[in-house]
Amino acid sequence: GTVTAINDSRITLHTVSNNPFDDPSLTNRTVLVNASTKIIGFVQKDIKVFQNELAAYTKAIQSGSTSRGTQPSLPPVFATPVITALSSIKVGNALTVTATTNIKSLKEFTASEVQIQLITPPTGALPAIP
Repeated sequence: GTVTAINDSRITLHTVSNNPFDDPSLTNRTVLVNASTKIIGFVQKDIKVFQNELAAYTKAIQSGSTSRGTQPSLPPVFATPVITALSSIKVGNALTVTATTNIKSLKEFTASEVQIQLITPPTGALPAIP
């Protein structure tokens, strides 16, 4: 969801659901953050590093270096996850929140993990993914 307010260890999120049967009163939820909550931000990689990783991945896939019956390695990503603090979260950020309890009908819940989504795209042109 999108952060609409932050008060101490309480984050208010606006969420959007594509399910017409979801309770519309749950579009705004309160996420509680405690000492056990892991907060993860993403640091953008240098564009040259990302391009080199992507080129190596593309070469490996094209050369068939993955043997039959095995999964190919995952493609590189342009951001690296880092553990951060609640103070890194700002109004307007997009978050992905995980909880250990079923939150389907909860207006307020405690997060086990909060991921701050990267908003700023990398600088420079990204190479096409084959």
